[in-house]
Amino acid sequence: MLAALFLLLSLYPIMRYGTLAGIQVPQHYSEDGCVDIWTTRKFFIYLGLIVIALYAFISVCQSHPNMVNIPFSSKISVQDRASLAASIAGSLKVWCMVICAFLSISSYRIALGKEQCLNNTVNCIILACAIVHIALILIFRPGTSDTD
Repeated sequence: MLAALFLLLSLYPIMRYGTLAGIQVPQHYSEDGCVDIWTTRKFFIYLGLIVIALYAFISVCQSHPNMVNIPFSSKISVQDRASLAASIAGSLKVWCMVICAFLSISSYRIALGKEQCLNNTVNCIILACAIVHIALILIFRPGTSDTD
């Protein structure tokens, strides 16, 4: 549910497509977060299609966790492996959509002239939270049973 909300947020520039008529939008950022390539507003359509495809792909991986190739200890049962893979895919879906929403809305704001560059601090915080969250899933292994 949370991932779907961030999916909608990442599609916000498409919903506001009309406000970008004749305006150049950012296509690529340099390492310091400033735009180094500009393009037309159609880029948001392409970006939206990529985000939807990413969401769909991760959703399929989440609903069919046996398709996900994650190396697990042989001590973990097949059912627990599937549960862990589904948890990782679910977390990955949320964090990918958070990052897509941040980049999409930031790019929209830059196109309108409300910002000059990406806020790399926010980007790093989002990425760090995602890494810690997925690491915690791997450490605590939800769905695994401690009874042997």
